[in-house]
Amino acid sequence: MSTFATNQSATRTRLVTGALVVGVSLLGLTACELPTSSTVVRSSSATPVDKNTTTTSVPATSTTAPAPASSAPPILLPMPTTAPAPATTLPAPLPAAVPPVEVPAGSLDLGNGVFVPVSVGWTGTLSNGIVELSDGNVDVLLQVLRRQPGEDPKVVVDEYVASAIDPVGTVSSGPVTMRWSTETPRPAMEYGFFYTSFDPAAADGKGIAGGVSVFIRDDGLTLIYDVWAPAAVEGALAGDSFNAMIDSFLFAPEAAVPAALAVVPDFRVATASDTALVGPLSGFTAAPGFVVQAEEPEYALAASATAELAVVRSTGRTDEVDALANGMAIVLGVLPEAQFGDDETFDDPDGLGIARSSITFAAGARSGWVAVFFDTTTGNAYSIVAVWDGVPGAAPDVAAASFMLHSMANSFTTIV
Repeated sequence: MSTFATNQSATRTRLVTGALVVGVSLLGLTACELPTSSTVVRSSSATPVDKNTTTTSVPATSTTAPAPASSAPPILLPMPTTAPAPATTLPAPLPAAVPPVEVPAGSLDLGNGVFVPVSVGWTGTLSNGIVELSDGNVDVLLQVLRRQPGEDPKVVVDEYVASAIDPVGTVSSGPVTMRWSTETPRPAMEYGFFYTSFDPAAADGKGIAGGVSVFIRDDGLTLIYDVWAPAAVEGALAGDSFNAMIDSFLFAPEAAVPAALAVVPDFRVATASDTALVGPLSGFTAAPGFVVQAEEPEYALAASATAELAVVRSTGRTDEVDALANGMAIVLGVLPEAQFGDDETFDDPDGLGIARSSITFAAGARSGWVAVFFDTTTGNAYSIVAVWDGVPGAAPDVAAASFMLHSMANSFTTIV
């Protein structure tokens, strides 16, 4: 079985610039009484879902139908999660080779009959079966593997994360979802997720942002597509290049005896980065210096020596104003002396009905903010509370707090 090469994160790494809690602790929140069809259009886009900002990251171009206008980027709809019955026989062995395919001039050979044209304005290199493409702002990594037919998609995704994403450092990864499937010219599907690296020198804590798509055929032929750029940059692999690559992948010669594709529910990647989950999918990646101290279905906490960030799930909220009031009550339950500012914000619900609100506070020698995400369809909410030593505006961990808020905000599309 093919394995990943070891130099996949070199270009990505070049783009990156680089214990116990003291005082009143948000750990007290654990004791607080709180108020009560599978086929979609494939796309070359890797635009992260960012409910915490209106700035898209990598890349913006997409062939999917436009989402309704809102104050936030479009959100990917969840896909069906029915899984086939497990196979009762061992998969057939992989053939020694597949018939050769003529690679058009101006294209790079990914092997096994798959190729990618290098579009005008892009440069490309091929080394050890790995293609890297760049337009000077956006970078793309491509690799074709021959895997066992019928393999669980999580296996190949986790292997790729360990090989190419974890070496970058602290990285926030969203849930992996099935984005696209087809039956012609042969059964194939795409699983994908978005990620963001931590950069302490950036005010928002975001270094590079990108997305990984894993395209899998029923014969085990697998295409890895990873696209990334600095978090403020927009772009995508050129459409003509992407579409020709996907077509070559779909029409490439059969690589093994086919097996039923494994359709799996959304899942989290296995990663070396420390994560705090609130339920099976929602949660955030702890920034460097922060340690996860609590992880429960309705509560999570990470803390450093001078700051903490907690997430609390609540139910039965009536609207955005009520949801923010509940978030403020959570703060007062732990920091009774907290004084709130007059800077509350209320954003319109996004395309799937998630509305964001926020407010800052000061509490003696500490200060912080609470950001609330309210699901207008379920009445449930996530309150994210950050508190640090020092006065408002002087937080030494502002980049870390912003990164963790971004990580949490992009871990869910609905609040169940």
